Amino acid sequence: MSGQSGTFFTGTGDLTCHRFIRSVREHAIEAGRGRDDGWMADHASIRLDGEALRWFESLDDEIQTDWKRLRRAILVQYAEPADEAEADPQP
Repeated sequence: MSGQSGTFFTGTGDLTCHRFIRSVREHAIEAGRGRDDGWMADHASIRLDGEALRWFESLDDEIQTDWKRLRRAILVQYAEPADEAEADPQP
């Protein structure tokens, strides 16, 4: 198994939401659960701490228990906005 046991996503630390999502997927594949959305959502939920855990607990059950919905919600909440210079180049 990977070094997953000590990895927590807080929403404010060095671990980006993209890396967190990737680590959940990697761990699920290692555990033979790569297509089990409920298992991945449960696994992700125990890897949350601080602000991210408080945010998670405010989500509807349908999002908390479905990895596809949860990972989208994580990206909406925690992904860094695209660099404005890249998104809207100046003439």
